Amino acid sequence: MATLTADFVRTAKIPLTGATTHWDNDPRAPGFGLRVHAGGTKSFFLNYRFEGRERRQTIGAWPRWSVTAAREEARELRRLIDKGRDPAGERRKRREAPTVQDIIERYIEEHLPRKIGAPTVRLNDEKRMLAEIGQKLGKHTKVADVHGGDIREMHRRITESGRPVRANRILAIASKMFSLSLVPMPGENTRW
Repeated sequence: MATLTADFVRTAKIPLTGATTHWDNDPRAPGFGLRVHAGGTKSFFLNYRFEGRERRQTIGAWPRWSVTAAREEARELRRLIDKGRDPAGERRKRREAPTVQDIIERYIEEHLPRKIGAPTVRLNDEKRMLAEIGQKLGKHTKVADVHGGDIREMHRRITESGRPVRANRILAIASKMFSLSLVPMPGENTRW
C-alpha cells in the first residue's frame, strides 16, 4: 500500500493480461485504489462492505479523473456509506430501472391480447399511439423520471398539433400503461 500520486498513476506498469490493483493509504478514504488493465486503461475505484457484502464502486478513468479528484470522490462516497447508503447498489438499481420502452412492451404483451376480437386496424393504431408516447417521452427515459408535467406537456403538444381527440386517446393509453407498471409482473412479488 502506497500513496497514489499523479506520477505513480502515469507510470504504473500495464500488465500483459488481466488487471493489477494498487491501493491508496489515505486513512480518510479506506478502500480507494487504482486498477490498471492489460488494455492500458487505468481507473479509480472504492471498495467497501455494505450489509456484509463486498462492493466496488468505479469512480472514473484516468486521466479524465485526476488522483486528487478521485480521492476526494472516494472520501465523499465513504461519507455516504458511513450514513448507511450503498452507492454501487443505488447505481445498479438506476441502471436496471424500467424505461418507457419497457412498459410499452409490457402493455403490448399483457394488455393488447385481452382485446380479442378487436379489429386489427384498431390494434395497429394503438401500437402507433404507443410509439408516439415513446417518441414524446423518450423510449430510454426511466419510468421513475416521468412525472405529471411530462404527460400534460405531451397532451398539450398533441392537442396543439390539431389532434385533440388523438391527444385524449393517447392520454388514456398512457394512463393504462403507467398503471400496469405499478402491478407486479406474473411471478414477481415486487413493483418495478
